[in-house]
Amino acid sequence: MSKKKKSDKIKVKIEFEDDGQDTLEWIIEYYPDWIIGEVIEADMQSSIWVGMWVLNGKKPAIDGYLMISKSPADPVMKFNHKIKSIEII
Repeated sequence: MSKKKKSDKIKVKIEFEDDGQDTLEWIIEYYPDWIIGEVIEADMQSSIWVGMWVLNGKKPAIDGYLMISKSPADPVMKFNHKIKSIEII
């Protein structure tokens, strides 16, 4: 088994509360400091969500929200659906 390096990214599966939105689950690849991540998989409408950046500046939390952007340089907006579960994969 190989040991993870400090620079290795962390994959996290996040499930959102179902408010009738077009996506319920994302897989996000975070940098080790948890400040920035990128959506790499989405259960629905992946052409919209995959590639979005998550810029919370801290580790995600259940009942919290994600701040997302098309790129780290673009304006940030709140993804208005609460986090239901978080799993490091």
